[in-house]
Amino acid sequence: MLHRLRNSLFGRAVRPREATGRRALARPLQGKALTDWYWMPPNQSPGFHSEEDEYELRRALNRRHTKEAEAEAADAGGGKKKKK
Repeated sequence: MLHRLRNSLFGRAVRPREATGRRALARPLQGKALTDWYWMPPNQSPGFHSEEDEYELRRALNRRHTKEAEAEAADAGGGKKKKK
């Protein structure tokens, strides 16, 4: 009875010599070694293309969007109360 209850809650037990990935998960992470390999951040290297950065730059330079941002800032409560 206890064995059936344990299996229903936790699944079946791990068998001997079964590949569980425990050793792979116990290894130290290699992220630091990989980041040290790059001598220059990828977004500053020549030929790197970042669509997000270009989109933000174009949006900041676009006159229509800057006017919208200024209007939103004014509507957000410039400290003045509207007359009734």
